[in-house]
Amino acid sequence: MLATANFLVPNATVLVEIGVFAAVLGIVARFVLPHLRAAMDRRQEEIRSSIETARRAEQLLAAAEAEYHAKLTDARRQAGAIIGAGRSISDHLETEARQRAKEEHDRIVARAQWDIDRVLAVANDQLRQEAARLEVNARPSLDLSGAPSWR
Repeated sequence: MLATANFLVPNATVLVEIGVFAAVLGIVARFVLPHLRAAMDRRQEEIRSSIETARRAEQLLAAAEAEYHAKLTDARRQAGAIIGAGRSISDHLETEARQRAKEEHDRIVARAQWDIDRVLAVANDQLRQEAARLEVNARPSLDLSGAPSWR
């Protein structure tokens, strides 16, 4: 009997195995696969959402960098303008201080010249008075007797 059995010819057990396999496959397809598909769909949606969030974050980052560079450029421009204005004010104040110093110098020199002229005038007056006194003292006095006398 062993010799007459052909393994290629299906018997009833093979048909039962095929039926059980089909039933298990149907149960898996009916009850398990929908949950797996739902989980995979949720995961794909999370991934899509994460990718979209990352794209938006990248765009926001690019916009923030552009705004940062624009503000930095504007701040540098403003700083340059402030420095320029400061230099202009400094130059103006320096010119004004030099002008005031020159005016003060001229005033001091004029006052000193006036003081010198006044001292010279007083000295000349004193010198004239002294010269006149010396001249008066140097002239011979006339006595009533008519003879000159020197003091």
